Amino acid sequence: MPYVAATDALNRRSVKIDNLVDEHGQQEWREPLVATPNVRVVLLLTPPGGKLAPHYHPRADEVFHVLRGVGGFTFGDDKEILAGPGTILCAPRGVRHALRAVGDEPFIWTATVTPNEDAGDEQLG
Repeated sequence: MPYVAATDALNRRSVKIDNLVDEHGQQEWREPLVATPNVRVVLLLTPPGGKLAPHYHPRADEVFHVLRGVGGFTFGDDKEILAGPGTILCAPRGVRHALRAVGDEPFIWTATVTPNEDAGDEQLG
């Protein structure tokens, strides 16, 4: 999840997720919700069958919160974890991770990355 400048995020005190989902539709999208020097939070929709390539952050931790649908998460060489709504998962800095949308429903989730450095913190691998 690449760096997000404060000017590129909503940075509102309150955001209604359902309104954003209705506004953006069912195709793949990302909406930066919060961006400060310390943290970035991005809301994402991944359509059925969509994937996020394996990558890692050498200087940042990433936390995922599943809101709708089911995602298959892999961390390092561990077995895939199927996660549904209400699940929170963590990829500590330096741990390779990937995800995919499982099933017939769009997968809606947030990614929180800390710190939100303006540096090449995402490495494919």
